[in-house]
Amino acid sequence: MNWLRRARESATLSTRCEHWPSSFQILAADVESLMWARSHLSCTVLPHTFPAGHRETLVVVASDRQVVDAVRTELSRTPTHVVEGFRGQFWQRGTIGSLGAWYCPEGPEGGHAVVRMGEDAWLVAAHSSAVSALAAVRLCREIQRMRLACHRAVTVHSSLVILPGLGGVLFAGASGAGKTTLSLALAQRGGFVVDTDQLYLLDYGGVGMLGAGLPNAHRVGAGTWDRLSQVSGASSVALLRGSSADLDGNPKYGKTWVTALEAEVVHRVASAPAARIDVIVLLTAEHGLVEPRLKGLGRDQAVAWLRRETLAADLLHAEFWLAEPDEIPPTGVTERDIGEVVGRIPMASLHWDPTRHDIGDVLRCLHAKFPGMSVL
Repeated sequence: MNWLRRARESATLSTRCEHWPSSFQILAADVESLMWARSHLSCTVLPHTFPAGHRETLVVVASDRQVVDAVRTELSRTPTHVVEGFRGQFWQRGTIGSLGAWYCPEGPEGGHAVVRMGEDAWLVAAHSSAVSALAAVRLCREIQRMRLACHRAVTVHSSLVILPGLGGVLFAGASGAGKTTLSLALAQRGGFVVDTDQLYLLDYGGVGMLGAGLPNAHRVGAGTWDRLSQVSGASSVALLRGSSADLDGNPKYGKTWVTALEAEVVHRVASAPAARIDVIVLLTAEHGLVEPRLKGLGRDQAVAWLRRETLAADLLHAEFWLAEPDEIPPTGVTERDIGEVVGRIPMASLHWDPTRHDIGDVLRCLHAKFPGMSVL
């Protein structure tokens, strides 16, 4: 397979990104691909209380139309079946020789492909640097999520901000509940953003819970993207990012491209790699609500609520990426698991209208419940 050897040999630039329990070595032939991947994988989380050791994973990023076409052609000659990948994309899955391979015809600039070159070696190819790099980051994210599951980590649809004098405040909620809005508002008032959309929670040496971000989780969530589109339009969002060509007016792929904008925003407001969680606020968006309401929650209520926002279902993508079923860890996250993670942390439920209520009023409401939020 000359195309595979050529892609591997041409990837002479490299960077290493550590996300416990993984260590990703990213190889690329061009600086742009490497910078795209690095911008989403630059957070290094190595708490001293975590178990030692990293699993090395090699990811080759190829911005090469010929490689994509070669994978498509090779798969057309062998039996394949269709699997569902990220965001409803459908992929052809099969083998090329002894290698697992996937091809997706969808995308703003044509299809993209993934080849598993070895147990911990992957090739991701697309027609452009941006598409191939972000596909590589998503691959790393799902590999990381699976490995974390082996350590009983719980991945939650949430954001996390460190506040001076209080610690980590976690906002959990469905898309559009206001996680990104509140996180960035607190960052503007002196807080430090850990993540704005996805976190994994892990026991921190028996003394508390640690929240840390996943690769590519510094991003605009679906609710934020919808709101930006309604207010400014896709072209304005692209302009903020510095380029209008990538969005191509296609809302289905808009969220993928605007991830770079969110990464830039979060890093500008001083992001942090991880934090102990001291307060959990469960967000519910209620449009038309006269004023924000904050109330306490019983432990069982809170745990059941968080269970709905636990991203265990995303682990099913493991079957899509990994060739061998025995490599897939158990994916069921029970309420008992979540209870063990968050049972000792103060919690409250905030009902508000993100499109109507003043952020200052919401923050004062939180301050009344948690006086330690002095940054407010």
